[in-house]
Amino acid sequence: MTVTDDVRAPSADESAARAAVAALEADVRRLTALLSDDQRLADAVIEQCPFGILVCDADGRFLRQNPAATAIWAGRATPGSVAEWGVYRAFHTDGRPFAAEDWAMAQVLAERRPLPPREVHIQRFDGTHATLVASSAPLLAADGAFAGALTVFVDVTRLRVDEDASGLPSRRLALRYAVTSVLAEADSVAAALPRLVEEIAASLGWAFGAQWLVDETGAALRCGTVWTADAAAFRAFERATREHRYPRGVGLPGRVWAESRPIWVPDPVSEPGFTRAADAAAHELRAAFAFPVTHLGELVCVLEFFTTASQAPDAELLATLDSVGSQIGQFIARHRALEAVAFSEALTASVVGAALDCVITSDAEGRVIEFNPAAERTFGYRRAEVLGQDMADLIVPPQHRAAHRAGMARWLVTGEGAILGRRIEITAVRKGGEEFPIEIAVLPLDVPGARFATAYLRDITARRRADEHQRLLAEAAERLAASIDYEKTLAEVARLAVPTLADWCIIELPAMGNFAAWREVVHHDAAKAAVASQLQARYPESRRSRRGVEQVMATGKALHVPVVDDALMDRYHTDPVQRELIAALEVRSVMLMPLKIGADVVGTMSLVSSRPGRVYDHDDLAVAEELARRASVAIETSRLFTERERLVRALERTNADLSQFAYVASHDLRAPLRGIGNLAAWIEEDLDPVMTPDTRRQLGLMRGRVERMEGLIDGMLRYARAGHEGEPPEEVDVAALLAEAIELLAPPSGATVEVGDMPTLTTQRVPLQQVLMNLVGNALKYAKREDAVVRVTARDAGAAWEFAVSDNGPGIPEQHQDRIWAIFHKLGATSDKESSGIGLAVVKKLVEQRDGRVWVTSAPGEGATFTFTWPKR
Repeated sequence: MTVTDDVRAPSADESAARAAVAALEADVRRLTALLSDDQRLADAVIEQCPFGILVCDADGRFLRQNPAATAIWAGRATPGSVAEWGVYRAFHTDGRPFAAEDWAMAQVLAERRPLPPREVHIQRFDGTHATLVASSAPLLAADGAFAGALTVFVDVTRLRVDEDASGLPSRRLALRYAVTSVLAEADSVAAALPRLVEEIAASLGWAFGAQWLVDETGAALRCGTVWTADAAAFRAFERATREHRYPRGVGLPGRVWAESRPIWVPDPVSEPGFTRAADAAAHELRAAFAFPVTHLGELVCVLEFFTTASQAPDAELLATLDSVGSQIGQFIARHRALEAVAFSEALTASVVGAALDCVITSDAEGRVIEFNPAAERTFGYRRAEVLGQDMADLIVPPQHRAAHRAGMARWLVTGEGAILGRRIEITAVRKGGEEFPIEIAVLPLDVPGARFATAYLRDITARRRADEHQRLLAEAAERLAASIDYEKTLAEVARLAVPTLADWCIIELPAMGNFAAWREVVHHDAAKAAVASQLQARYPESRRSRRGVEQVMATGKALHVPVVDDALMDRYHTDPVQRELIAALEVRSVMLMPLKIGADVVGTMSLVSSRPGRVYDHDDLAVAEELARRASVAIETSRLFTERERLVRALERTNADLSQFAYVASHDLRAPLRGIGNLAAWIEEDLDPVMTPDTRRQLGLMRGRVERMEGLIDGMLRYARAGHEGEPPEEVDVAALLAEAIELLAPPSGATVEVGDMPTLTTQRVPLQQVLMNLVGNALKYAKREDAVVRVTARDAGAAWEFAVSDNGPGIPEQHQDRIWAIFHKLGATSDKESSGIGLAVVKKLVEQRDGRVWVTSAPGEGATFTFTWPKR
């Protein structure tokens, strides 16, 4: 067999090899002529020929391999055709094994012309190595038609070994074979470098070898691999080698790094600057050389070797080492590139395989060439099913396929596309035909001679559903808050839930309190709504069909039935007509929600799905529960508002009745009291001359009690009227108002009323005057001393004024301070001069009606201070 790459060109003194080549060429011409003349003669010649011969037909199928070829290759291997010649081992100069197309016979079949002899290094079937010289030529039929190819080869390994008695060419050849063999067999740089050190040293017969690598600092070389012929004998030198680090230009490895060329040291012991001279002398090392392994001018490593035999510098070996260094560098560069590619491919495969998003790559024809696991899960296809298939037929909805293909055609012509490089939302279709929304970004990938596109997409069904759910809840909240008519708002919520959350919604409120039973049914399909109405009309009291509703009403917990199958339907509906009506509604998934007011279940909300593939999950259940909760709040709000309105109307009626009672009581009680008072006055006047002191005292008591009773009636009337004055607010000078009140009260001659700085307010005049008169009057009345002193002060308290009325009276015990505000409550013994006990109750009512506050501060013997706040406006 032959190749197109020379392992090396024949040298000038290779006369034996040249003679063999010349004889080979002559033999090829002779054999070709013989083959064309006499087939039997050709067969005999081929079988007996000492040169190896291979013959194949025009299609590359083997026809013959002679015994010499079997002997040369140390075995017989006859693949079916040239395309399968990978079983043979031959190598390029950089150590790469031949591919089928590298063989000369393959080139003859392709080019149909003879190729000149070439030398090639091979590995036999028994693992040994050899050098062959081979020639290949086309075979022509009698009519001149191309019939096949013929290769003739000869083993020149012995000629190479015996060409020089000195053994140097043999040594160089052995070096090349060793390096080529290692590079051919190694599958990684890490595996190749230690073997290269060993094989180079062994092929040259040297005792010690070391590999030097650039360290992590990039400023020095450190020892990597070490090989010795005798580990025990060279242990100290190995240790010294491993301990050294060489900067550029220092030591033998550093000099090779700096000069970027092989260097031979005839005597390391006497070499200036050789830092391991003492160790080399101890181990009787007589010669050394080192050469760089480079690629594209960059140092990969330095290989260093020592021998115990004296060796003069060999210029040709150094030249060979320089070539070998480049060869090894090419191997390392190629493998690093392959490793980078493999890592990149593995990383890409890992990223694509683990990606949560779908990754689909198609070629220029739209055929799928990549379909990752996420795409398998999303679309329901296995990767093996879709590779090579038209992507449009797989994942593009039918109504969009024409537009998709038109876009692909435009991209092929112009390199532009409407969706390229953008993230958009469109619709896709699953294996079963279900359409669903996706978010997609398509990126073009142009390589020489080809064009691809990769689509990154994700199923956004859940996101769309979540958005729809949020919009549903927001709109439901808005509608529920817009009206207190729960029947109207719940009906709107039912219509809102269809079809966003359900295909069928039923809201039921059995009679509760003052509310009548109410029911709302909404269906997205009018025809099915009619079926639902027919079912309700025909089976209004079907307990089995309403078992779920009854369960929710009883437990107050939601009922979730993700899948309603035939077995479940048969268990709940035994009537064939009813079963048929239920089947027509296509109930597939159900959620029943309780509607609660507090802990009481007042109704249910049923949500039904009837569409294929629409099965309620926990997210849907959470949304349904929130919707039911908001509907329950609307029901409770409506109920509370209605109850409030009822209570307000009842209170208004009660207030009206009380006001009417107060007026009636005032009118009906005043007349008899006035008559009693007049009668007492007449009796006193008539009997004045003869009246005894005791009689006069009794008549005085009667008049006092009549006056007290009239005061009680007036207080009741004032209390009923408190807060009902209709006068508009006005600017009130509180100081002037107090002056008028004090004049009306007419304090005793020994009493004093002191008024501090008073503000001007915008308020109703009469209520404020009534409060101040009651408090000042009480202070004067209950001081119970002729030198009573009453002080009225005011303080700005921000949004209100704080007024205080204090006296120097006996004070109020702490246990009575809360009770004095109650109507009719009085402290101490009653007399005809005391009040009715209504004044402070009127004060409290008037102040609190204006969001004010009133309180008392007092202690026995220290007087009392009544404080109240009154708004500024």
